[in-house]
Amino acid sequence: MISFVFATVFLFGLVGLAQMQTKPVQTNYDYKTGEQMVTIEEQIAAEEIGKAIDGSGKYEPRVMPGTVFYPLKNLYREAQVLFANDTDKKMNLRLKNANEKILELNILADAGQMDKVAKNLASYSKELMKMGKLIGKTAGTDPQKAQALSEKMLKNQITHYVIGNKFEREAPVELLAEIRKSKDKVISSVGAVMSGLGSSEKVAQSTDDSVKKLLDKGTEYKQIYALGALKTIEEKLSPEAKKAVNKINDKYTKDLNTNLDRMDQAKQEKFVEYASKNNGDEVVQMEIIDDLSATNNNDRSAKNIDKVKDNLYKNFNTKLSEIESKAPEAVSTMVNRLEDGDIKDLRIIKEMEQNVNPVLVNNVIAKAKDTSLENLKKKLVKEDEKIFAEHAAENNDLKQLAVLNDIEKKISAADKPKITRAKEE
Repeated sequence: MISFVFATVFLFGLVGLAQMQTKPVQTNYDYKTGEQMVTIEEQIAAEEIGKAIDGSGKYEPRVMPGTVFYPLKNLYREAQVLFANDTDKKMNLRLKNANEKILELNILADAGQMDKVAKNLASYSKELMKMGKLIGKTAGTDPQKAQALSEKMLKNQITHYVIGNKFEREAPVELLAEIRKSKDKVISSVGAVMSGLGSSEKVAQSTDDSVKKLLDKGTEYKQIYALGALKTIEEKLSPEAKKAVNKINDKYTKDLNTNLDRMDQAKQEKFVEYASKNNGDEVVQMEIIDDLSATNNNDRSAKNIDKVKDNLYKNFNTKLSEIESKAPEAVSTMVNRLEDGDIKDLRIIKEMEQNVNPVLVNNVIAKAKDTSLENLKKKLVKEDEKIFAEHAAENNDLKQLAVLNDIEKKISAADKPKITRAKEE
């Protein structure tokens, strides 16, 4: 039976059934606008993923998701993994499968077939879940090998983030809930693997190495993609792993601010266009821009960071209004990452109260705020007063004071001294 499957897939691959070709890989990166730079970053990511498959930088599948023979192609992939005789070979095949699947989805996205992207993202996310299970199984017998496999998966996924982010950005609002459901499974798998890397130092080192690999090629603003990947993954990490990743996040936020300050006005204007368009999740981008804004002391840079912020809120208002009317079941996906009960989440909510349509604030943002405050209230009971004060002092501005005032109204009298100390810090 398996021989028949192999022969069938090979035969139909040769005759080119369901053929769809990739666009020629661009090697001369020339751009005039920030939006063109976003496209270039995605081309670079696709090229790097293609190189990981066969070294050519091109992946030109003949059998595509959504065609009649694609299930046979996946059956062939699974058979290869099944008959691989050691863990490394199995992992390399899983990585190859994931690379092929993300590029197949990228081709569909380029062809405007976002309905097929949404439908087939689940197959890609399952590949990541299978990698995670393989790593978990290996950890029981060979922790050192499991760690090496985890690092390999992480480096792979940081690059995949650039392509996956594109799917969110280009999806019609009717498909957003389905795409984000698959995205959540992906980041849960990656988060579990990262959390299992060991000490916080090891998590930090592996994360930093993966980010450096991502930044190896691309435009001068690519750090914002790295920050987006870190922000997206951190919500699925263990507390210790999250602290380690936050340190790497702070490092690259500082680096991006330094680079931004060195740019002339023309380059900063391109940055405004780039940062306003590159992320499919406006809330993640708002968090990145809030970090930049809170730590930047250059007047010219600060003004351009504010322009990005204004553009993001315009985009967010438009998308949220469209979702509420066309796909109300997806409304929660726009704000649910803000419900964790973190001070940084409440900073974004505070800005939303001032920049989002008042009707949407009442219908959507207020619910997210209540949930976030409730979750923070639960955390605060267990958190040490000094640690909370240090955490709250990471941003020392009027917005932070307003957030602390909101928290103070919600918590018990026993926990109010923690807020008082945070204000004093």
